[in-house]
Amino acid sequence: MNNDVLTLLKNSYARTIADRDEKEEYIIKLITKQKFLSKHPNLLKHRNYSYEIKEFFDNYQSDDAILDTLVEEAISQSLLNDTNNIYFYAGTFMNDGETTWQVPKNSSKAQYDLYLNVENCRKVEIPITERSNFEKENHIVSFYKTYPTMNDFESIHHEFFKSSINEDQETACQRVLNRKF
Repeated sequence: MNNDVLTLLKNSYARTIADRDEKEEYIIKLITKQKFLSKHPNLLKHRNYSYEIKEFFDNYQSDDAILDTLVEEAISQSLLNDTNNIYFYAGTFMNDGETTWQVPKNSSKAQYDLYLNVENCRKVEIPITERSNFEKENHIVSFYKTYPTMNDFESIHHEFFKSSINEDQETACQRVLNRKF
């Protein structure tokens, strides 16, 4: 991905985490204050903080959820067009005009392979006759399972961005490409 986009994601991630942590400290103070005031009923004119506390916990996002949200926003805004050409092999398929079936990669009935870009999630259908060239020109993350799942892809996708933001893009690429399945 473009270094400007990565910098934008890193800054947004750090800012969002800091904002959440600051709000969390504020909520802890409110909980402490609420407990104190509930023990002293003679201070009847106190403010009830229950709504603020409930709203915080209802909208709480983990670090991973924040990262996923920021990446989804970047994808929806088409910020991730410049990629490292890392593709996830999602399966081999055949189509009879009415129905599409997933078949083993070496099946004689196979018509195309489906790949997902690890960074921007774009789907690419490659005819079997062009498979070899596509796999030579790009980096392919492939599972030893017969049929990879979307959970497998999401795990790779998340790992790539988490490593890119917490370390660097080169490390993320190597980690994803060298991952053992």
